[in-house]
Amino acid sequence: MREKQKTVNGLSLSVYGSNAPTVICLHGGPGVFGYMENLCETISSYSTAIYYQQRGSQQKSQAVKIHQHVSDLDSIVESVSHEPKPIILGHSWGAMLALLYASQKSTKIQKLIMVGSGPLNKEMGQLFLNEILYRFGDQRNYFDELWSKLEQEKDEKTLQLYANKYLNEVFDFYQNGKTKDARHPALHWDFKASRETMIESDEFVDSGRYEDAFAQISCPITLLHGSHDPIQPEILFKLTRKYQPSASTHKIENGGHYPWIGQSEFSFLEILKREIKSKS
Repeated sequence: MREKQKTVNGLSLSVYGSNAPTVICLHGGPGVFGYMENLCETISSYSTAIYYQQRGSQQKSQAVKIHQHVSDLDSIVESVSHEPKPIILGHSWGAMLALLYASQKSTKIQKLIMVGSGPLNKEMGQLFLNEILYRFGDQRNYFDELWSKLEQEKDEKTLQLYANKYLNEVFDFYQNGKTKDARHPALHWDFKASRETMIESDEFVDSGRYEDAFAQISCPITLLHGSHDPIQPEILFKLTRKYQPSASTHKIENGGHYPWIGQSEFSFLEILKREIKSKS
């Protein structure tokens, strides 16, 4: 249940629950917003879940650089610094942002939890692309054309329609087949405002900046990754253990990119609960 709203650094925060620990939840995209609210409500029975729309997600900002996202997150962490150290829980691009933050500010957080992380180096990025194209099958041309419209459209309203259409139609390709879960959220993507962040993030992937971030982290790290995510969990776990041998890694059987939706929901939520309540 949403209990209160607060504003930090110009960003509106939704606060669920009032239990310890505090968990700051980072959505993916960049610029895909609104879909983690159900998860925040669920974990609020044993935590205080803080959810916010990152800059560039309906914030009427454009050309947002990654350092601004890191600065925003630091402001939110600072706003709860009077409490025990918060946990950072990031999904998809949000996991990548959380990784960068933890590499710079490990002493400020209790734990880093990465769910369904996006690609963290060039090799992983190519494997991700190959898998998505394979899953598209004979619909690849359709999605290629839709993406071209995204990149070329000048009218903002039409662009937003294309962005949301693309995101919702590719959802099942990121999951374990089609989902009939009634709680499947409508996905919204502020494509234009987040474009600069996406371009810079691709540069970080190619240069290995995300991978390098692992070596700078001193807080505990947990990874939860679906067995049917476009990025195979074994590849991600191997990369993580190269730098963080003690990282806690969990392969969510039958889970897709959104492992709290669909047939993996129960097992994912049980593991997540244990990891949030555990301090090590």
